[in-house]
Amino acid sequence: KMLKMFKLTKTLIGMAVVVGGWALTSWVVAQTTAPAAAPFAVYHVGNSLTGDLLTEFRTIAAAHVQETQDQFYRWGVHFRPATALSFIHDYPTAPQSSSVLAKNAKNYAWKQVGTPDFVPWTAALPGNHWDVVTLQPWQDDSKATLKSDTAAINDMIAQTRKRPDNAHTRFFIYGPWTVSKFNEFDSFSKAFLTPTPNTPAQLATPTRDYFRHVTAAVRQSNPQVALIPTGEVMVALDLKMRAGKFEHFTSVQQLHRDVIHLNSAGQNVTAWTAYATIFKKSPVGLSNTPHKDQDYPPFQNVMEISPADLKLIQETIWEVVTAPDLCKYTNVP
Repeated sequence: KMLKMFKLTKTLIGMAVVVGGWALTSWVVAQTTAPAAAPFAVYHVGNSLTGDLLTEFRTIAAAHVQETQDQFYRWGVHFRPATALSFIHDYPTAPQSSSVLAKNAKNYAWKQVGTPDFVPWTAALPGNHWDVVTLQPWQDDSKATLKSDTAAINDMIAQTRKRPDNAHTRFFIYGPWTVSKFNEFDSFSKAFLTPTPNTPAQLATPTRDYFRHVTAAVRQSNPQVALIPTGEVMVALDLKMRAGKFEHFTSVQQLHRDVIHLNSAGQNVTAWTAYATIFKKSPVGLSNTPHKDQDYPPFQNVMEISPADLKLIQETIWEVVTAPDLCKYTNVP
């Protein structure tokens, strides 16, 4: 009997090991085959200055979320050239509008209004999950005002929130820059720093005051909205460049390919600014990604940035984004 009991006990233990081993193996398989994390999704609404942002930001953001959060990157945009945000809001299917809904940073196709695959913001925002949305105010012939831009942004936020999984979407007002007149070296800073009244009827204009006014007005209904202060970064860089702080830059004009659009170096600057604001992380250490671009003489496409200039540009971006008078708008840190 003792021998039988020993054999029975040994058999049961063996079964337990086998069963336990199967359970452990199954648990490991379940863990390793768990669904991948949902993509980190960013949507943009704006004109060609938003286009300048997208050129490099897609790649930078995709690398960041892959490295830090093990997520893939998905993005979309509603685009119309030389157009105010208020107009895009009111006329989402106006001629010249186009859209992108991309599954990753590199592979995408523009869809024109009037084609079956065109997806305006009115469908894209409430129809998809978004982690981040950037909205770009601007001036144009539609006579956009502080009141109309504020209403447009609040409504775009409300439309996005209709989807339950967009309850925590973060919204950013993308504040771009202004015109840089060639050989008028202080024209950029003077124009951007022009005092702008904080009144509902104030016409949309690319100034520091206007973008701050819009942010403050929207926050009355949506307190967590933040400002991406690209224009303010450009002013800070311009002042340092004209003061001789850089090795190879003497004016912010060297970041332009024409009077308003940015060249390769400038597009990296706006991408680094968005990165710093959205991810609340210093851009110091990010690489410059030079690319060929069309320029319009006398403006030129500056592609290369020396290591010292690169470091100073990125340090300046972080200084601006975290400055005491601006961090209340950027929410950084």
